[in-house]
Amino acid sequence: MTQLSREKTTFWVIIGCAFFTMLLIGLTLFMVNRHLKLVETKPFDKKMIQNIKIEEWGDKETLLHIGRMQFKLRCSKCHGHKGTGSIHGPDLTDNIWIYGNSIETITTIIANGAPLRGMPGWGQKLLPKDIIALSTYVKSLQEK
Repeated sequence: MTQLSREKTTFWVIIGCAFFTMLLIGLTLFMVNRHLKLVETKPFDKKMIQNIKIEEWGDKETLLHIGRMQFKLRCSKCHGHKGTGSIHGPDLTDNIWIYGNSIETITTIIANGAPLRGMPGWGQKLLPKDIIALSTYVKSLQEK
């Protein structure tokens, strides 16, 4: 085998491996996305927001823990790691709230978002308990 033919063979082996790797990644992402669509939650029901009783969703410490994890994952990029705000999102630890600071209002904003201010709604992506937990945690930031 000549040097040129070895180089061509190596080239095509690398191309083939890259192709199959990309194919595997693509199929994996497709299957994960399909699975997520199958387990997608229903839209957040507005009836859940009226007269929220935190104790009906679990003990407060568990809700705060879940809410803290959701906040770090979804909210801290805009509102800061401690909720003190940034250029992208307002401070959640002070007494100045754009829409109000009741648990119902906080839950509504988290579920529906504030599109004019660039905040996404999480009602289609999170379970109701996660939204309640996140609301509980956000409310607790002001109480500290």
